[in-house]
Amino acid sequence: MDSRENGMTRTNQSVDQSQERDTADTKARLQRLIEHEVQRRLSEERKREIKQEQRIEQQRLDEERHREAEQRRLNEERQREAEQRRLNKERHRQERNTDKQVRRRLDPES
Repeated sequence: MDSRENGMTRTNQSVDQSQERDTADTKARLQRLIEHEVQRRLSEERKREIKQEQRIEQQRLDEERHREAEQRRLNEERQREAEQRRLNKERHRQERNTDKQVRRRLDPES
């Protein structure tokens, strides 16, 4: 091999090495881009999952508040009804007593 061929071989080797480095750099860059995109999508998916979990929890809390409010309303209604029954009984008792007093006045011998 003469020096010219030897120089060409070195130049070809240098070009090949440069191309291999470029290819490796490109592959590494693509791999980083892919990893970044995968992480971005995973992050977006996680955000959607968190929002969905928050919506579900808010709905559960709203339903619980609604049940509690309904229970309070029913309890208040029962208390009003019980108070009304008590007042009615008291009124009837007073009416009976009044009737007895009137009868005694009208017929003191009874």
